[in-house]
Formats: sequence, C-alpha cells, structure tokens
Amino acid sequence: MRKVIGMTVIAMLLVAPAFGQTAKIEYFLQLGGSSNGLGLYTPGNEYSAYPNDPSETGPEVTDTLNWAVRVQASGQHNGVDIWGVANVVWDLKLYKADNVTGIGEDQTVGADATVGNTGSSVQVPFGFSADAQTPGFFSSMDPGLAAAFARTFRVYNGAGLDDGGSPIYSTIVDPADIADGPGLSRYTYPNTMSNSQAKSGTLVGMGAGYTKFDSRPCDPDIDPGCTNGPERSGVGLTSGSCFQLGDAFSNIIAEGQLRLTGLPPGRYILKLVPGKGNNILRGDTDAACEDVILGNFAAAPAESNVVGDVVPFVIAGAIQGTLTVNITPAGIGAWSIDGGQTWNAGGASLNLDPGQYTVTFQAVEGYATPAAIDTEVIAGQTTTESAEYVQVGPAPVVISAKSIRLHAGGAAPGFGIEFFVPQASGRRLSESRFGGPSLIYVQYDQALDAAALPVATVNGVAQVVELVAPDTVSISGFPAVPDRSLLQITINGAKAADDGAVQTEAQNLCLVVRYGDVNGDGRVNSDDSVLVQAASHPLPITEAKAHLDLNLDRKCNSDDSAIVMSKSSPMPSPTCP
Repeated sequence: MRKVIGMTVIAMLLVAPAFGQTAKIEYFLQLGGSSNGLGLYTPGNEYSAYPNDPSETGPEVTDTLNWAVRVQASGQHNGVDIWGVANVVWDLKLYKADNVTGIGEDQTVGADATVGNTGSSVQVPFGFSADAQTPGFFSSMDPGLAAAFARTFRVYNGAGLDDGGSPIYSTIVDPADIADGPGLSRYTYPNTMSNSQAKSGTLVGMGAGYTKFDSRPCDPDIDPGCTNGPERSGVGLTSGSCFQLGDAFSNIIAEGQLRLTGLPPGRYILKLVPGKGNNILRGDTDAACEDVILGNFAAAPAESNVVGDVVPFVIAGAIQGTLTVNITPAGIGAWSIDGGQTWNAGGASLNLDPGQYTVTFQAVEGYATPAAIDTEVIAGQTTTESAEYVQVGPAPVVISAKSIRLHAGGAAPGFGIEFFVPQASGRRLSESRFGGPSLIYVQYDQALDAAALPVATVNGVAQVVELVAPDTVSISGFPAVPDRSLLQITINGAKAADDGAVQTEAQNLCLVVRYGDVNGDGRVNSDDSVLVQAASHPLPITEAKAHLDLNLDRKCNSDDSAIVMSKSSPMPSPTCP
C-alpha cells in the first residue's frame, strides 16, 4: 500500500514551539548497507560530519552507493519526555567537492552555490536514474522510485515469535493493522531533477507524519471509516519512558541508492537538509505514552534543534593530495593554481587530484611578484611550497620624450625635439621637420632592467623597443607619418634595474606632426617665419635649434624660411587628447 501526498499536508502539523521546550530532532546519514529485498534493512556506516572532520574522506565507491537516513528524537516538551517524532521532512543534496577542506553553512554549501575562498563545491547535475547507465538517485527496494522508506522496525503479526509467529519488517508508513508498526499515515516520495519542481542534484521533500495520533485499535464495527490499526509512538527514541521502536540500530527511516556510473572521479559530499514541518509528539499530553492523543498533539522544536548531516565519499580513481602555499610577509599577496581566476591567501590549503600544478602569485604594488612555482600533488600527501614578496622602491616613470631625426652630416641617431617634459613651461608639442619622426626616445627617472623592457604602441600598433641608455629606450618601426597628424604613444611595463619595481600604469604620450610649425602653436604662419629668420646662421645647428632646420640640411637659413612661407596656413593641427 502506498499513499503519495503533497508536503503541504504534512506541514499542517506544525505548531508554534512551546516556551522552554528542549526537544530535538537529529538526522544521521549512513553510507553502505543494503535493503535485502523485503527483509530487515542492513545498516551502513556513519562517517564524521564534514565540518567537524575535514580529513574524513568516507568510503571509496566505484558504481553504486547505498545511503540511509536515521532519525533520533530526544529531550522534553514542557518538562515531560517527548514520545518521538510526529513529522519528518528533509531534502538530500549531492555535491562534488574536490577542493574543499571544510564545509559549513557559512561556506555556502547550504545555499547550493559554489564555495568561494576554500575551493570548489558544485552541486552535481543529478536526478532519477531509470537505468544502469544513467547516474542518479534510485531505489532497489521500490524500483521506479528515487528513494524508499526502509524496513527497520521488527514487529510481529499474529502470534509472537515464541508462539510460531513470523517476523515482519515494517517501515514507518506501513499500516499498523498490517505490520503493527508506527503507522505514519501521510507520506511523500521525493522529486528529483527529472521533475521540474526540483533542483538538479537534489531529492526534494521526502517525509512522513501522522495526520493525527490515535493509539486506539481500529474497530470497523464501531467506526465504519476505520482502516488502520493503532498508531505507535516511539519513532526516533533511543531512551526515555515511552515505547522505543525497533532494534538498537533502528530508527533508520529511509534508504536508497546513488548510481555513480559516468560521474568523474573525485571527492563528493552528501548533505541532508531538514525541511519545514519537523515536529515531535508532545510529551505533556500523557506521561504514560499509551492513551489516545487527539487534536493538538504535535509541537515544533526550535529551528536550531532540528539538525541535518553531511558525509563525504570518494569515487574511486581520485585519491587526493593537499597543496599548501605559505607566503611571507603575512597578509601580503595571494596564490593561484588557475592562472589568477581564483586567489588563495598565504597558508591556505587545497585538496587536489594528483598531478602537476603551476602556482602563480598576485601582483602587489610596492613588492616584487614571486616567480611561478611548478609543483606536484601526490595522492594522500601534503605538498608545501613557500614564496616571499620583497618590497621594492617606486616603479620607473617617464620624465621626457624626444622625436629623433638625422640631419645631414650629423652623427647618428640624430637630433631630438623634446615633446614631453612633465610640468615644464614652454614645451614643444610639434615635430616641425620634413617627414615627421623616425625614432622616439623615452627617458625614465631611473635605470631599467635590460631583460624586461617596456611594451610600446604607436597609434595602437606594437613597436620595437630597445635600450639606448641605462634609463632610455627607443621606439621604432612605425611608418612615415603624414603632415598634420598625431602620434599617440602608450608605454608600460618598465622594470627598475636595482630592485625590480615594475611600471603597472601605462603612460600616454602624444606628438603633433606639423611641417613648419616651429613654435608649436598648432599653426604655420608669420610667427614661425620670424623665429626661423632670427635664428638664421651659416654655422651648423645644434640640437637646441634642431626644430628650426626644416629641410634637415643641418642649417637654419633662408631655405627654411621659404618652407615656412610655403606651408603657411590658418588650418590648425590636430589636438592631442
């Protein structure tokens, strides 16, 4: 006989907790065991709850894992021993947890989310398994269902065992007139991911409860609507004055199997989450635990007194090891094994599959980033690595930039026009000579590491960077620049030679190219002509007057004045951002 109802019916038994009540309902998960067909359920093993013993790995499993749920009721209600449970409601959730060193509600497993700083714990896409090739929840006791009520209550029908009667192994929902068990009259089987009401990886809403508790024998002659025999108290009790059902291992109320075929090897956890509507039979109704209880017979323990359970297991083939990375000084930096997608604090440990890993370190301003570490995690062992962040001075900063051209008869690389001098008055912003720049020289405030030169782009295109002096690099490779145009230069990543401090914020430079604009005002007119005429001289020019030698003949004379006149135009040059 099987009844299936919604959990809303079971939840109707919930009443407000009584003042001063100490009643408690505890759930315990067991792994292993067997349903034994129609016989007595064979219990498995109870493993340490994960938050209390992170080293506990649970059993190794290759194909199918048996699970069971045991309930224990204890305490008093209004100063009187309770009679056991009146309602049980719970969900079962499966997680893969390879990298987790300890799981508690504060680490979001209870929220069905990925564990943040401690590693990854992800709910497994897992539902009802109808065949041997599909991973999922199933029941060998009740084929076609995802779970079953376990036969653990040993009672007798008819004559007692000593009088030749046969033992009957009862579930909590078997009618009392058939099995003489507790006779919880309302129950529900769980949904899984194959049902749209359930979240992937979860058995939702398995439970059972009394509609009302009635210990009177069923007599159809007196009560024509009577279908069940007397309901029994004592489910979940292991001590106290009231009737305790079953054997010493009893109060296993549900069982089922996990078919693991096709799931990746690794560490998993099974988590029981109590639902709403867990109640106890009130102990203040009748101290003798025998009389009929009608009406308001159920009470709800405090929420903190309804306790779930978490147990681990390992799918064979992935015995993990542990990686610990220590960092000095304490509180500086972080480390990662996934290229910086996830950062871990110094001293943190991860449980990982055996294999090779590369540990990288987070960049911290003012400190040299430690070099990456290649390491190996060995099954069942702890690998420890160490790294040090060394404090460094200020990173290199650009202090000037020049546009370089070679003038006739001059020494290579040529004369430069300084177009970037921070906070300097009267700085020139224009390359005034024919053809624009051929090189850009960038000077820093300190010597650079020759093995780690900065990266530069000109108008978004990467260029060749070379060291031409301890504190200066050249940028080359860009094409000829047309008149009235801009060169927008970005340079970043310079590394100091002495302490390894690295430039982490790009510096943006801008050069206006305007043939004939010797005063850098963005136009070519009489003002430029006056400057050239005033500087005219038969001797070769110096770098200080290189911007006046427009035709690159190393002289400032009437030829350059003529160029200014020919290029004279009110049209402004493009403006640097």
